[in-house]
Amino acid sequence: ERPKGGFGIPIGAWMRSDLNQLFQSTLSPENIKATGVLSVDRVQTLSREHMSGKRDRFRELWAVFVFLQWWTGHV
Repeated sequence: ERPKGGFGIPIGAWMRSDLNQLFQSTLSPENIKATGVLSVDRVQTLSREHMSGKRDRFRELWAVFVFLQWWTGHV
């Protein structure tokens, strides 16, 4: 009797576990530098904060990941 509801996908947790290797290879300094628009230092800081559990940075990292997947031609 109630409307459909959405559900969350644990992307942030997957970044730390099952998808970690894919994320680390995609967010490599070489890929980041090649774009000419992203800061290697900033992306690495976001990644360190997220992977350590200090801050939840999955939204920012997901945006960078998707961009880099597109940039490198993986999608």
